Amino acid sequence: MKIYHQGDVLLKGVTKLPEKAKKLDHKVVAHGESGNTHRFTEYANLYEYEGKGYAEVLKDTVLQHEEHKGSWILSDAGGYARIGTDFIIEKGIYEIEREREYSYEDEQLKTVVD
Repeated sequence: MKIYHQGDVLLKGVTKLPEKAKKLDHKVVAHGESGNTHRFTEYANLYEYEGKGYAEVLKDTVLQHEEHKGSWILSDAGGYARIGTDFIIEKGIYEIEREREYSYEDEQLKTVVD
């Protein structure tokens, strides 16, 4: 299972899409607070099911964000490695997660937005 991390977005490899996942008509994985987006350039479809996001990457492709360059990958063998200057996501199916942090002031979990 591959895991990719770009800023506040985590892509975790899964074996298949949920059967009733709804295909979305855009390639934006997440919006940042300054208007930046994490988005696929091509060869990917996004889906949503029960509040969770999924990506079907049809061919190795770029996950783009103006502030993040290069890929960090955790392979089955373990360990992180930085590869290239573009954030290349390998062909596969991924569950999309957003990084969260606990706010002691509000006493609740909040989604991190970069």
